Amino acid sequence: MPGEIKGLENSIAIRMVYTDTREEKIFKSAASASRRTGVSAQVIRESLNPIARKRFIVDNRRVVFRIAKS
Repeated sequence: MPGEIKGLENSIAIRMVYTDTREEKIFKSAASASRRTGVSAQVIRESLNPIARKRFIVDNRRVVFRIAKS
């Protein structure tokens, strides 16, 4: 949309879920999650689709990224 602020699409809250314990960490954006985990922000955005079933290793534990529900 021409009236939207650029970069607003990156401000969606992301939760990182550890698959072994279901523990969650919430990040305020994909960029913030990228800085903390080392996974690129573009890959995190692509993995938000649960059908894609992408999993990552962070701190020697398997995690998935999902959109945080408000």
